Amino acid sequence: MSGENTGGEGAEIVPLKSEMRSEPSEHRNAGGEGAEGDDECREHCIGVPTGPPSGCLDGIKNTAHRRKCIIALVILVVVLIIIIIIVISLVCRNQCQSSLYLASQKVSCMDPWITYKGKYFYIAREEKDWFMSLKTCSLFNASLAVIDTQKELDFWVHFLGPFDYWFGLSREINKVWKWANGTEFRNQFPIHGEGLCAYINAEGASSTKCTVEKGFLCSCNKVAAILAKTTSSKVGSS
Repeated sequence: MSGENTGGEGAEIVPLKSEMRSEPSEHRNAGGEGAEGDDECREHCIGVPTGPPSGCLDGIKNTAHRRKCIIALVILVVVLIIIIIIVISLVCRNQCQSSLYLASQKVSCMDPWITYKGKYFYIAREEKDWFMSLKTCSLFNASLAVIDTQKELDFWVHFLGPFDYWFGLSREINKVWKWANGTEFRNQFPIHGEGLCAYINAEGASSTKCTVEKGFLCSCNKVAAILAKTTSSKVGSS
């Protein structure tokens, strides 16, 4: 009996086959849990990319779209600013060129009279035929403008712009051009057209029927201009 006990105590306990068979399944379960843990560790701890969630893709697309919109808006604003600067520069340049041109010609104003090289001129915006224009100038102790040189004509072409203004030349059919005081024109500059009364526009001196209504340009000397200024003030107030 004692020998059996001693042998029993020294004997190795051998696990049952059922227990041995269950161990792999337990290892497999343990291995599955470990695999899931490894994936989680790779994704969150090690940083191995496994792909963003679907919600993240939408957020990335929206962010990229907003970024494109912002860039397009910035480009549009910059283009508009450049266009505005160019337009302002062109306008200012034209105004400055006109101012410099007038300054170089030493023009001074005695509203509504303008001084140019010792003569005084009155620019009438109201439109009349050539004869009524001459009569209106006479009310200011003046006459329709006498223009002596090509340079003076060029000045008035630039100053008056694209509009038409009568000045002091007229003629009879097949006769020479004469000034309103009867002095013959010495052909200091060409007069275009076949009309009997002359006017100034952007193309220079031209002619047409005397009955056409246009603005007109009066001129006089310094003494007459002082009287004309007084007269024009009275006419304007009345």
